[in-house]
Amino acid sequence: MKVNSELSFHYHLRREQNKKSNGLVPIYCRISLNGRRRNFSTRLFVPQEMWSKDVEQVKVKYPEADRINKELMLIGSKISKAYQNAFQQNRAVSLDDFKYLVFNEDKAVKAVKASNSSSGYSLNVTLEDGTVHQGSLDDFKNIGTGIPVPLHK
Repeated sequence: MKVNSELSFHYHLRREQNKKSNGLVPIYCRISLNGRRRNFSTRLFVPQEMWSKDVEQVKVKYPEADRINKELMLIGSKISKAYQNAFQQNRAVSLDDFKYLVFNEDKAVKAVKASNSSSGYSLNVTLEDGTVHQGSLDDFKNIGTGIPVPLHK
């Protein structure tokens, strides 16, 4: 699905990945951003013959189709929302950001520095890769980073 000229995503099966013993294969999401792309596991599985490549969904005759297709729609919604939030906040988003903004694969937190002022908590979160995220607690909740932030009153 093409979101805009910079961002698109598609779902596909990764047959070359280890097929589970029950015959299920993993569904992956390929995100393309500014000409670069990366595959992410959706952590969803389906029998190969129940996947519709044309519409990038599970065929309705599969008993788990409704649940899996709803999960895929939710992932798509999270991708669009993460990109829109970054755009509205005038900050860049990278393919690595989608790991934790959408797929909840958190980067390890190296340090959290919280300070309290009249306007509320201010947070500086340093991740293992050296990136620093700054903002309020609500900022972290709104972008859905999943970064654990211990707050002590």
